[in-house]
Amino acid sequence: MSYGAQWLGLIATFAGTVLGGLSFAFAMIAAWRAKGAREQARLAKEAAIRLGRIAQLGDLIADMQELQTMLARNDFPAIAGKANLLRGRIVRFKTEAYPELTDSEKENLDLARGQLEVIVRVAAVGKARRQHRQGQIQLGYGKAHEALNHVVAMQGAHAQGDDS
Repeated sequence: MSYGAQWLGLIATFAGTVLGGLSFAFAMIAAWRAKGAREQARLAKEAAIRLGRIAQLGDLIADMQELQTMLARNDFPAIAGKANLLRGRIVRFKTEAYPELTDSEKENLDLARGQLEVIVRVAAVGKARRQHRQGQIQLGYGKAHEALNHVVAMQGAHAQGDDS
């Protein structure tokens, strides 16, 4: 065998080593980029879930507006039914969103649920005069509405990345 063939074999060996090293480097870069893409996908999924939660809360607040209309009509059985329905929706929302909620959000949801329970009790079995019942319902409605608005604001801050 000639020296030329040996040199050619040595050069091919070095070239193979360099190409192998480059392919390893490219594989590492691809893996690193894939990890970044997975992280971006996870963040996008979390943001979509948060925006969905905000939409759920917005629907809940919009449905609470119907209580105001019912109160203006002095429709106490309808108020009791609607408040009971809303209370159940708050319970379901809290159950579904529990891992993502802060303690403050949980407390506000509990406050809203509690006020809706008061509204149900006053509207369904209240024996007080109509004016007094309306006042109690209006007070409970205001507290529940404010608590839900606090949760919406906190969820909105989380969705925008302000977790402070």
